[in-house]
Amino acid sequence: MQQDASDRLIGWSQLVIVVLFGSLYAVSPKTFSADAPFTPVPWVFGFYLLFTVMRLTLAYRGRLPDVILYASVVIDIALLLELIWSFHIQYM
Repeated sequence: MQQDASDRLIGWSQLVIVVLFGSLYAVSPKTFSADAPFTPVPWVFGFYLLFTVMRLTLAYRGRLPDVILYASVVIDIALLLELIWSFHIQYM
């Protein structure tokens, strides 16, 4: 029961953080060129939001299997690294 509660708490924490940082990004003044061909930061935020909602939904459906928990760690790290990388690409 503690594991299930922890998975839900982690999911809600991630959701709050993604929404908070995504909102801050949305309202902040943009310093990159308006005619930039590709802006990866909103895409990464979108994928991270989608992943977080899917993980939270699975956490409420029942115990998350170990495979999903391990994949979640890898995906979290990959998305965070991609977010850092995409800021560098977008803002040069």
